[in-house]
Amino acid sequence: MTVLFVLLTFATFIALDAWHQRRQRVFELAPAKLSISEAAQAHLEPVWVSGYLVPEGVHYHRGHTWARQIAPDTAVVGLDDFARRLIGPVSRTKLPEPGAWLRSGDHAARLGVGERMAELVSPIEGEVVETNAQLESTPGLASSDPYGRGWLFKIKAPDLARNFGNLDALVAADVDALQQVPDVGPIVAQCIADFFGEPHNREVIEQLRAAGVQWAEGEPQGTVAGALAGKTFVLTGTLPTLSRDEAKALIEARGGKVAGSVSKKTHYVIAGAEAGSKLDKAQALGLAILDEDGLRALLNETDTNA
Repeated sequence: MTVLFVLLTFATFIALDAWHQRRQRVFELAPAKLSISEAAQAHLEPVWVSGYLVPEGVHYHRGHTWARQIAPDTAVVGLDDFARRLIGPVSRTKLPEPGAWLRSGDHAARLGVGERMAELVSPIEGEVVETNAQLESTPGLASSDPYGRGWLFKIKAPDLARNFGNLDALVAADVDALQQVPDVGPIVAQCIADFFGEPHNREVIEQLRAAGVQWAEGEPQGTVAGALAGKTFVLTGTLPTLSRDEAKALIEARGGKVAGSVSKKTHYVIAGAEAGSKLDKAQALGLAILDEDGLRALLNETDTNA
């Protein structure tokens, strides 16, 4: 994860540098204009097209949400101008919990206007790492400044560094290679390829190296094949003898994936003491629920049949 930490650090420098270098290119084809915060201008340049605000550099989902890469492994998500106008002034929000795993198209957030609640989907797949705290006190930002201060949540793509081993391999990877990483879809892959495809970003990387920035590197692990390949697990509660990291490592070593939230696509929920809402949801969905002994039995069975 050291590689990802360093990538996030220099991505911040890149964003700050870009903010000073980019020219303002806002064209008004309509009399009204949304306010875009200074932070948002570091990433977005809004343009009015046929009466709708369409910033450059964002990937849109047909569910009227967008994702904008802010680091090699992280994107910020919000609603688009069409949804903003359709929903109206937002008075309350319900955002996903940090740690939740969302797939592209999964229901991710709800925005309320009066008695109505509008469902929004995630435009990309990954783990929710942060939600917009400002929306708790000022939910109207989601509709008044959807591409700036009204962003909804940030989502992190899977561990790219673990699959490529070093920064050079990640920089050189094309979209097809990036999509070989588990859970990296075409939108995330294109975002990463575009980021490293910018000559200025590559120059900053070389400047950091010249300044002595170093990070740990290793051999790429690639995609793990195993008896649990394609199976999704969720861990909740405290197991008697296994820590959460140990249980996760055992599952992933056999090709399984450990997600942060329960959904209809979850195959197994591993529940320990003081399991909370995840267990309740698993029971409501009729999912397979195992304790630690059940998990060990499943692992032993897969090892025997391998």
